[in-house]
Amino acid sequence: MLALTLILSLLGAAAELVTIGAVLPVLAIAAAPESIGRLPYVGEMLGDVSRALNVSPIAAAALALAVAAACATAIRLLLSWVTQQFAFGLQNELVMRIFGRVLRQPYGWYLKQNSSALIAAFSQVHMVTVGIILPMLTAITSAVMAIVVIAFLIAVDPASALVAAGFIGLIYIGISLVIRGTVNRVSVGIGEIWDGRIRTMQETLGGMRDILLDQSQPIFEERMRRLEDQQQRLMVTANVLQAAPRLVVEGGVIIMVALFAVWYGTREGGVIAAIPVLGALALGAQRLLPMIQAVYQGWSGTSLHNESLHRVVSLLDTPIDPTVRLQPGAVVEPFERSIALEGVTFGYGRGQNALSDIDLVIRKGERIGLIGKTGSGKSTTVDLIMGLLQPERGRLAIDGETIGWENLARWQAQIAHVPQAIFLTDNSIASNIAFGLADEDVDQDRVRDAARKAGLGDFVNTLPDGLETLVGSGAFAFPADSGNASASPARFTSAPACWCSTRQPAPLMTRPRRQ
Repeated sequence: MLALTLILSLLGAAAELVTIGAVLPVLAIAAAPESIGRLPYVGEMLGDVSRALNVSPIAAAALALAVAAACATAIRLLLSWVTQQFAFGLQNELVMRIFGRVLRQPYGWYLKQNSSALIAAFSQVHMVTVGIILPMLTAITSAVMAIVVIAFLIAVDPASALVAAGFIGLIYIGISLVIRGTVNRVSVGIGEIWDGRIRTMQETLGGMRDILLDQSQPIFEERMRRLEDQQQRLMVTANVLQAAPRLVVEGGVIIMVALFAVWYGTREGGVIAAIPVLGALALGAQRLLPMIQAVYQGWSGTSLHNESLHRVVSLLDTPIDPTVRLQPGAVVEPFERSIALEGVTFGYGRGQNALSDIDLVIRKGERIGLIGKTGSGKSTTVDLIMGLLQPERGRLAIDGETIGWENLARWQAQIAHVPQAIFLTDNSIASNIAFGLADEDVDQDRVRDAARKAGLGDFVNTLPDGLETLVGSGAFAFPADSGNASASPARFTSAPACWCSTRQPAPLMTRPRRQ
């Protein structure tokens, strides 16, 4: 796709060259009809066309100009389509690569991440595409065409073309040097505000109960207003910085063409003789300005979104968790005797260990509960048993076999986890129960059985849509206990050898008492 983009750039440059060149005979014949005989090759060709079509020479020249312009337009439209395809195809690939890497990190990595920054980084892939990749592709293609156009204008009138090119180039280079520091500050500010907006939305939605009870809506409104005000100022600055050179150059080019006309008026033949050259220069400048502006926007876009680019590249460089994954269809035999933590020490890198020299043996068939105050390491112990965290010292052993990267996936395939936090997707109850399974792999009988085992059977039967009832944002609101039950039984659809829970859901506590 990139090669096709470059080929179309060259074709577009050739088409622009022909279009600008076709202006010369039109203006020359309009100024002096007899001059057609003095146009080498072109005069003979236009004469043949005018006789074949039975039209005047100027009509033949105008027709040639129209055909050249139409071809140039068609090529540029195709070039635009190919460029967009390439840019957004690259965005697709970037998102999937980053998402794949984020999904394949050890659990400890997630504990160290800021969730709003991660979400912002995904959003910034689109910003990088629109603000850097597309402008840079356009800048490359425009630079190719601009070089060809400038070369042609130099061939038409070296002095005028060099003066004009130097004038335009100095303006763009000068403005770029002046605004470089401002552009860098805007880049950092945009990245920080992007994080802040997502963080504020997460905090607002996550704490909505407290916000409603405390009537603290104005506090969060003010927080978002400050962020939006900063965003407004930065975006205005960014857009003005990108548009400023073209606005200055457009005014300068008009003045320059007027000065060229005065200068040509003092030369032999006067302004009338210079009309073809002036016309070619004017059209060339009109075609050239958008190209040079595109090159400038490629540079400024890269600078303005440099912070976003840095975040995206950082995620792309994140190494993938080396845990060996189970092959599809692999059969996992359940453990036979025991789960053991032997001399395990673990810390979160904050200067104090969460657990020190822990020894624990759980025999198959036992039900063990961990009791302790907040921060005593209960959840950490469960995470170590599940292999989500790796001991700094000691080992996790299943049936005497040490669990490491090479066999961790085989152990985790035997575990069902009841989470501490309620997590419901914006989908049906059935989809929440079968969370993590592809639609074609969901067995509805097992889903219903899982709901029954989790104590949801009677409750679901009271709902008009049963297991197809939508839950989550903008849908049915679960009572807290039922919501937790719906979030927890996803692994009931399998036959786990080990149950691990960081919170005892109500259905799992009350059912044994009734029995």
